[in-house]
Amino acid sequence: MKYEVFFLILVLAHEASAALEIRCTTAYCTEYITETGCSDLTTGCQVLNSTNYGTFMLYPDVCNCCDYCLTNLYEGDECVSGAPGQLPPSEICGPELACTTKDDDQATCQTMTTDCALERVAYDEKRDNGTLGSSELRPECDNDGLYSAAHCIPGSICYCKAPTGERIFGEIPYLNPWNQREMSCGCSLNAWRAQNTLDPTYHIPVARCLSNGRFDPVQCMNGTNATCLCIDSVTGAPITDISTVNVTNLAEDTLSCFDSTIHTNGTYNTTCEEAYDTLVANGVTDIELLPSCQIDGKYERIQYSDSKKICADPNGVQIDSFEALTNATEATIMDCNCARTRWILSKASVTELPTCCDFGNFEAWQCRRNECFCVDENGNQIGHEVAINDLEELTCYITNGGDACLVS
Repeated sequence: MKYEVFFLILVLAHEASAALEIRCTTAYCTEYITETGCSDLTTGCQVLNSTNYGTFMLYPDVCNCCDYCLTNLYEGDECVSGAPGQLPPSEICGPELACTTKDDDQATCQTMTTDCALERVAYDEKRDNGTLGSSELRPECDNDGLYSAAHCIPGSICYCKAPTGERIFGEIPYLNPWNQREMSCGCSLNAWRAQNTLDPTYHIPVARCLSNGRFDPVQCMNGTNATCLCIDSVTGAPITDISTVNVTNLAEDTLSCFDSTIHTNGTYNTTCEEAYDTLVANGVTDIELLPSCQIDGKYERIQYSDSKKICADPNGVQIDSFEALTNATEATIMDCNCARTRWILSKASVTELPTCCDFGNFEAWQCRRNECFCVDENGNQIGHEVAINDLEELTCYITNGGDACLVS
C-alpha cells in the first residue's frame, strides 16, 4: 500500500549485493591481499584500550578486504581537516571531538559545539551549582555529537529522538533498564530521514515500524497478492527472499517472521489503513474526515471527530475526554503527548500518572510525592524540584501566572 519506495530500495540493494558477491568472494580477497597487501594497523588500533584506541572504518576499496582503522586523537592534538585530492588520513579526532581551526590557522581537536554537546555542558553546570533536578538526565550524544536515538524519562516512558533532538515516532513504557536498550529506533530514523530528505509536501512511503521504533519483521506491498519478505527488526536488512503471498492467507505457515502477538491472520493492512483507503476510494479528500495513521499502521494520537480534535489511543479510541474544538486556540497547540503517556503507563499497570491539560498536553508542572517540578512538552523535568507548598517558586509557575495550561 504505502511501502513501495522502501521495497524498491530493498530489491535494488538485494540485486546489487548479489551482483557484487560475484566478485567479492573469499578467493578474490585472498588474491587481493596476496598481490596488493594491506596496510599495517597503527598501535592505537591494535591495542584498543583506554589510552590507545582508534576508529575502524570500511577499507577504501570496493570489496573491503582489509581492516582499516584511524588512530583517535585527543583534545588539543593537532589535526588535518582534509581537502579533495589529499591522501586518506591515518588519524582522526576522537569521539565528540572536531578538527577546529583557530585564529592562528592551526587546526586542533576541540570539543564539538553541537546542540547535544552544549546541552551536556549546561547539564554539568547545573549539577555543579546544585540546580539540577532529581529526574533530569545527562543528554546522550553519539560520536558525532548528535543526539542518541533513545531517550527515557524516569518513571515515565522511553521515546525515539532524531539526531537533531526532536521527538519522532516510537514510544514504550520505561519499566526497567532493558527498555532503553530495546529502543534502537532504526525504523523511526529511517522514516525521519526519508521525510526530511524528500519533498515534505508529498506523502513519503516508508517501511512499517513497530511501536518501539524498530522495523516490523514482516513487510508487504501491492494489495491482496502482495510481495512480502522478512527483514531484520533492528537493521531492516532482508533475511528471506522476496515472495508473493496472498495476504488473506497471511499466517505463520506463509512467513517465518509472522508473529501472532504483532500481526493479524489473513490481513496485512491495519484498521486505520483500511479505513483510510476505503474513504479515499469513495472520493473523500477532506483531512478532517480521514483518519491519520502512524508508521506502524495504528492511529495517530490526534484525530478529528466532528467539530473537535481528540487525543486517540493507537486503536483510534478517544483517551478519556482529552479534546479541543477545531476553531479554538487549544487545537493549534495540542500534541496529546501527556494523554498518550497516561494511556501507555496505564496499560503497563503504572499508577503514578502525569497530569494533563484538558486538550491532552502536559501541564507546565507536575507534582509527585509532595514535590513539584517544571516539565517540557514531553514530560522531561526542567530544573530543581520544590516542596508542594512552595509551588509558586517554580519558574514555570511564575511564567504561566499560576496557570498550568496557559494558552496564549
